[in-house]
This record gives sequence, C-alpha cells and structure tokens, in this order.
Amino acid sequence: MDTDSERWTRQLYKKQPFPDNHVDNSFLVNLRRNVNVRQYRYWEVVLHTTVITDQLSVITLFVCSFIRLYEGAWRGYTLTAGGAIFTILFYGFWCVFLDSDRFFRDWKGLIYKMFDANMLENALFVFVVFLGLSPVLRTLTEDTSSDTIWALTFLMFLANVFFFDYRAIPSIDTRYPDPLSLNAAIFASVLLASRLQSNRDVFALVMLAVELFALFPMFRRSLKSYSQNLQLALTVALVATTIRLLGNISRTLLFVYLASVLFVNLVAPYVFTRIQVWKDEIRGPWDEARVIPVDVGESRPKPHQD
Repeated sequence: MDTDSERWTRQLYKKQPFPDNHVDNSFLVNLRRNVNVRQYRYWEVVLHTTVITDQLSVITLFVCSFIRLYEGAWRGYTLTAGGAIFTILFYGFWCVFLDSDRFFRDWKGLIYKMFDANMLENALFVFVVFLGLSPVLRTLTEDTSSDTIWALTFLMFLANVFFFDYRAIPSIDTRYPDPLSLNAAIFASVLLASRLQSNRDVFALVMLAVELFALFPMFRRSLKSYSQNLQLALTVALVATTIRLLGNISRTLLFVYLASVLFVNLVAPYVFTRIQVWKDEIRGPWDEARVIPVDVGESRPKPHQD
C-alpha cells in the first residue's frame, strides 16, 4: 500500500523509492476486455467464404477445359468463341447494371466508349500477340517431363489461391487482381498450354486464362458490391458448372472438389464462429501509447483580448 507521503506516480524519469516493476492499486482500474472484438454470425461468415469457392471453381473450370482440349473432346476455336461471347456479355452487363448511374446519365457516350477504336485496338493487339506466341508456348517445355509440369502447375494454382485478394470492396472497384496470384495463375496456364498439340488449342487456353484470372475477378468484385444475391447466384452457377464438367472427367476429382467446397463454406465458418467464445482481448495502461491527432487550429491558444 502506497502512503500519502510516498505515492507512486507514472513518470519514467522521476526518482522514486519503488522497484522498477512496482504498480499501485489503480493498475487494473482501466482494464478493458473485448473492446474491439466483433462477434460473427454463422451465415454471415458463410456468405463471405463464397469468394473462396468462386476462385476454387474458376481454377477447376480451367483445369477441366485443359483436360478436354488435351483429350481432343473440345475444339480450340469453340472454346475461344465461347469465351469471347461470355466476355462480351459480362462486359455489357457491367456497363448497363454495375455502372448504371453513368449509363442512364449518358448512355450514348457509354455505348460509344464500349466500342471505341482504342478499346478495339487493344483487344486486337492482345489477340494478335497471343496468336503469334502460340507456336512458341506450345514448344516451350518440350524437354521437360510431364510430371514436372503437373507438379509446377499444382504449386502455382495453390499460390494463386493463397495469395488472391479476397477482401470485400465496399464500392465498385475495377482494379486488377493481386499481381502475385495473377502471375502464378498465368504461369500455370502457360505450363498447361505447352502440353497441347496444336497452336489453336494453345491460343484458346491462354485466352481463357486471361478471361478467367484477369478479367473475371474484376467483374465478380463489382457484382458483389452491386448485389450480394447476384454474387451468390453466380457462385451457385459456377459450382453447378464445375460439378457437371468434373462428373464427366473424374469421380475422384469431383469428390475432392465437393469436399473442398463443403469444408470452405460450411465446416470452416462453423469452427470460426465456435472459437469466438474463447477470444479474449484485454487493453489497459500497459499498452503502447497511441498518438491521437489533434487539429492545430483547435489546439492553438486564442489571442488575449483586452
């Protein structure tokens, strides 16, 4: 117990007759527990995990497309035409609904911007570049064994899943995905494309990779900021399409995909919400000091008036 004549004060450079680890009776008065802890509900967490399911479904759809091209069940020009049609439809949907304020304010200008010469020139440039690089990509890994290609592809897609930006953007944001995850996905796509037999198939697979891993995440992020229900419907459509394709390829892969989706969307949110009861955050006078910004104009003393 501190006496009145020798009361401990919170001053670092003052000589006091107390040990360095001394605390007074008011040490725990300012103790605060779980001030910044947010309690999550189960279905709220389930909705937030749908973005992970979307990314897993996109990767699985791409692998299924490669398997179909590799087996000769699909034609390269068919995949290219289908990807181009869906890209144009999604782009039109984005311009009309996701950017509706500007569309209804100046719909003629926006339609002109959708099909202006600069955009068509850029699209044609990308088309020609990938078409010219297709023979190079097809022979890029001729001296590499297929086992090495499969292992590297798996690691790159795993990096894409781990480093993808899953943050919920509150407003419409058209920025590109995280560079590390995007580069990993494109590198995996190039590795798989090098295993195909024709330049047409290589071009179709690389174009599909750009559409799925570069353009589609921007559309999905904008759709989620526009309507959570539409984003949930998109997730259901992706899962249904993936199940349909995997069912015709491998039952084992279908089981692994379904197990991953169930774990991510149902099991993991349940575990996360259950362990919230053991979360205990304490704050008190032992925390580091935080600088509180003060307006200079408000802190400046007022001039004395006679």
